[in-house]
Formats: sequence, structure tokens, C-alpha cells
Amino acid sequence: MRKIKSIIKKFKNVPFKSPAIALTALIFTVLILIMLGYSFKGFTDIFFSQFSHQESKYKDTIVLFYGSGCEHCIKVDNFISANKIKEKVIFVELEVFNDANNVNLLADKAQICGLDSSHMGVPFLWDGPNQKCIVGEVDVIEFFRGKITAKY
Repeated sequence: MRKIKSIIKKFKNVPFKSPAIALTALIFTVLILIMLGYSFKGFTDIFFSQFSHQESKYKDTIVLFYGSGCEHCIKVDNFISANKIKEKVIFVELEVFNDANNVNLLADKAQICGLDSSHMGVPFLWDGPNQKCIVGEVDVIEFFRGKITAKY
């Protein structure tokens, strides 16, 4: 109780009608700052968790990045269809021309391989199990050809 009285005495020169109002204002301000701190922390946790999740997404998966209308991608797709690759190899296809999230994911995978992500094109294949990048129509087709001949 003695400490409270000494705190109230310090607030006598504050431009409020009573020291109790000044103390109440101080407590209210501190509570608001604490709440803002927690809400900001919650925001940053959510915001940054998206990036860490994005980085680990498809870590151990084969991912074929392609572009809608890309001639080289169409040739890869024709090879995949003609050889029934989807029935023999488990992989994910992600379109990058119309999806910024997929572009960012491609850039993350290229960076893991030490490639300049600002100059990457499609088709681009992320070989997650081996942590390797395969770039270009010929090499992507060769990758899938190797997968089906190794299995059969």
C-alpha cells in the first residue's frame, strides 16, 4: 500500500484532475501497449510461418513446374501423356505463368540448387528425393524416361 501511495504522489504534478486518473491512464496505456505487442507478435508468427512452410513444401516430392502455353512444356506434357508417366511416377505439376505462389516456390527450389532464380524458365523439375533441379525440355524428358525404364 505504501508503494501505491508513493506512486500516486509522483503523479500529483501531472496535468490530470486527480492522481488516480493519471495512474489509471498510465495503466491503460501500458495494457494497450502489451496487447499491441502480442497482436504484432501473433501477426509476425503467422506471416513468417507462411514462408517457412513454403520453403519446406514439396521438399521430398518431384515437382514439375510448367507454363501455360509454353512450347517446351507442351512437348514434355506430350511425352508424359504418350508414355503414361502419371501412372508410373508420382509427381506434382505446378503452373507458374498465372500463379505467383508457384513462381516463388520455383525460385526457392532453384536457389537450393544454386541457380539464379531470376533467370529460370520452364519446364523446370524439382527432384525432391534427390534435392536436384532439372531444367529444360530435353533433361526433364530424360529424367522421366529414366524413371520409367528403371521401374520396368
